[in-house]
Amino acid sequence: MANIQLKRGQETQVDVTYIATGDTNAFNFSSGYTASLVIRRKAGKSFEGSIVDTLTSAAGRVTFSHANPGPNIQLKWSTAQSAALPNEATTVFGDLKITKTSESEVKHSFRLAFDILPEII
Repeated sequence: MANIQLKRGQETQVDVTYIATGDTNAFNFSSGYTASLVIRRKAGKSFEGSIVDTLTSAAGRVTFSHANPGPNIQLKWSTAQSAALPNEATTVFGDLKITKTSESEVKHSFRLAFDILPEII
């Protein structure tokens, strides 16, 4: 899977489709789930580098839909939020963690890689 490209300073929505193994329809996260995505720089071989951005469903930056066969997860950056990204060509990483609210347990986790493209200013 290719890295997701984010252009600094540009409003962006990234659509993700998650289909559980053995299923043919997109998983329904539309009720009873929350999500968070902490995006970090890699520090050597570790994913514990500095935080670049944090997206949560509570802040409306991770949203869910249940459109088959379309995407069921959206990641969102406003122009101001993407302008806060580092203005350099860099690759950063994060685990999108989806929690079932009633159980307070992470049920799904996806590793995502982002290529940040610098803005010409």
